[in-house]
Amino acid sequence: MPIVSNSGLDDPILFDTTTSFTGGVNNISSTKLLDASQGSEFINVDIDRVGNAVTRKGTASVSSSSVPEGTANIQGAYYFDTGSVNQIVIAKNRKIYWYNGVVGSGSWTQDSSSYLTNAADNVVNFAQLSEKLYFCDGVSELKSFNGTTVASIPSAANAPVGISLLCSHTNRLFAVRASEPDTVYVSDILSAESTGAWSSVDSFRVGGDGEPIIAISSWTGFRLVVFKQNSTYLITTDPTAASIANWPIELISNEVGCVAARTVAQIGANLYWLSQDGVRSMTRILQGLDQEISEPISKVIDSTIQEINKTYVSKASAVYYKNRYILSIPIGTSTVNDCSIVYNTIHKAWSGKWTNFSASEFVYYTNNPSNCLVLATATGSVLQWREWVKDDNEVASDYQDSGSNIATSITTKEFTFGEMLSYKSLNNIEVQFFSSSAYCSVSLVDDNGSSVAAFSNIDSSAFSGGLGAVIIPFLLNASAVLRNQKSKRRARSLLGNQPVKGVQVVVESSSGKLNLQQVVVSGFLESFVTEEL
Repeated sequence: MPIVSNSGLDDPILFDTTTSFTGGVNNISSTKLLDASQGSEFINVDIDRVGNAVTRKGTASVSSSSVPEGTANIQGAYYFDTGSVNQIVIAKNRKIYWYNGVVGSGSWTQDSSSYLTNAADNVVNFAQLSEKLYFCDGVSELKSFNGTTVASIPSAANAPVGISLLCSHTNRLFAVRASEPDTVYVSDILSAESTGAWSSVDSFRVGGDGEPIIAISSWTGFRLVVFKQNSTYLITTDPTAASIANWPIELISNEVGCVAARTVAQIGANLYWLSQDGVRSMTRILQGLDQEISEPISKVIDSTIQEINKTYVSKASAVYYKNRYILSIPIGTSTVNDCSIVYNTIHKAWSGKWTNFSASEFVYYTNNPSNCLVLATATGSVLQWREWVKDDNEVASDYQDSGSNIATSITTKEFTFGEMLSYKSLNNIEVQFFSSSAYCSVSLVDDNGSSVAAFSNIDSSAFSGGLGAVIIPFLLNASAVLRNQKSKRRARSLLGNQPVKGVQVVVESSSGKLNLQQVVVSGFLESFVTEEL
């Protein structure tokens, strides 16, 4: 423990620090038991590669004009990619629209008619097979889209009607009908429209218990994963087998299933999804088969998981994007996804809640030169996440959601100075920022919930110019640019405050980019006094 010479007091100064936020959020453990790199709550925080807690980047419209049909819920979205077609395709108010421009410009094109017959707020699922995109709504006949035109599947193909789940796997389409919820139908290889492409014998029941299938997902090799609410199955769909009746169906778990079809995301050789008790990992379940069912990877944020509106949890959606599993969920009384929780696969930690950042379905749009995550929302807009903007090119609007400021909040662990029982007289607090631009406030909350302001509306940037660089308004053979020093420390005395057993630090900003690197609190240990309750 460092000791600082102090002419005013005989006691050595004690220090407690958070120098990294790689541990993410832990909201189920006592705040005084958190690791040094953990916090009890992060709002709109992204953890960067070196462990800084940074305001997530904002969102903006994909196109220069709004999507038609106003605020109607977007029922489904897909990135349709062939040799000649690169489009975001969405279903909205029972109609099909597509977009193939550079993000931030261009407009949407609508197919000429409405081909869907389900309710406007119901789900539409897409799957691509070869050069065509197929979609279903649980009621209508299966439809196809070639990039410009929607068409019905020929009746001679014998495609099942009322498909509610659709998946492309091993060059076939796999489908589940709403009226036969425990049966999977299989198309011919490379064909969903030829005569007899769907045969009544090319189907199989999963589980044989009548429990409906919630999700089907292609995995590695020939493996297809089928999820029910309380169970998980693995089917090896070997295309060389003489009949699909020879495909083995293996029960992976009779305790863990899936509650929302769109939450299944492949991460390398692993799968993540939302189950009844939180976010699950396929490799964790397989590792625990011969022992006991493992804990969900979301156990440390179980307080947030318990906030999910179970009535509407089936609308939850997720995506894996640049080392993050982003899960949109309905919180509290919300009937639509209204925030996201984010798991950082590099640090193996949760980045907390992202408010005003949610999607009915996510799409990874890679049409050159665009390369970004797209959010198809329940409010009818299609947004790009500005994460693709490089740090050196950032502008203030990159930290706004469609023009609205993003509020950031970071609540640290409880600083106890390694001694939980005795009171301490606080001496000083120091916060360090890096490449930050937001004005922020810093407060301390003791173990009784009392709050004391340390800083109010301070500039966290290393210079008063904010984002970017200072440009000298004259020429030195060429424009001379003075780069931001980036790192900035702010410290304040805490002497005179009431002694505490422990204290948390809360750093908040209402707008701009907040980038918190470390927090240091110092204090003096008081003599231990036995308390009588």
